[in-house]
Amino acid sequence: MSEIDVEAFLAWLTFNIYKFIVPLLIGLGGAVIVHFLRHLVDRKLTPILGENKAKLIAVLFAYVGYIGIAIFSLSLIGIDLTAVWLSGTAVAVALGFAAQAAFSNVISGLFLYADPSMEVGDAVRVGDVCGVVIDVGFLNTEIRTYDNFVFNIPNQELLNNTILNYSRVIKKRLKNALPLLISLKVSYDSDPAEAEKLLLQLVEAEPIIDPPGPSVFHVGYDDIGIKIELQCFVSIESYEKVNNDLHKAIKETFQAEGIKFAYLEWPYRPQGKP
Repeated sequence: MSEIDVEAFLAWLTFNIYKFIVPLLIGLGGAVIVHFLRHLVDRKLTPILGENKAKLIAVLFAYVGYIGIAIFSLSLIGIDLTAVWLSGTAVAVALGFAAQAAFSNVISGLFLYADPSMEVGDAVRVGDVCGVVIDVGFLNTEIRTYDNFVFNIPNQELLNNTILNYSRVIKKRLKNALPLLISLKVSYDSDPAEAEKLLLQLVEAEPIIDPPGPSVFHVGYDDIGIKIELQCFVSIESYEKVNNDLHKAIKETFQAEGIKFAYLEWPYRPQGKP
């Protein structure tokens, strides 16, 4: 290859590297930065605006960023953006007729993002599907039922159906409420099922907030007895009275029904040891 050919080749190579490789690297680098910023915006705004609105803003930010980077990279290559816009419009019109349902689901997804009535983690019922929302996507919303099945429901179908949000009702009720937790321990000689039954009867006689209603949990065992916890929610105004009344009623009722509390005797000897 002659000296002139080498110089011409190097000039051609340098020109094409600058014209194609550099814009490509700028586009890839910009896409990575936008992807990182999208998650950063989502993470920072979620505690302030809630998960749905934060995700909507983050997604819109990402789309604007990707489109801007694409336009900038194409302009560096020297592509006529007017022709791109015209061809893109024609393609969009064609796709619009071919995928009306998909576009409708995307628009519905945007409404769901902006709507604070349903968020990830909420317990909802949509038609015959009852479960917890695990993801709100652009096309579908995923709901996991209580028997661990996952339903992908198109967003347009969600907007056209009545959504019963159990969590929203409970959140409103618990706005001015406090959790009341009573921990106790019954001996192994007592019937834990009977103790649970008595606890529920006693707490239901108090002015608790329902739903969510009271719960009794058997949380563990140790050397002297069975650990049981009673949980419920009460209004701020009645918290002290309900707490006091329940403690007195539990002691009196358990003594009357033969349910024994577990406690340490001194000197303490674990069961089975002399």
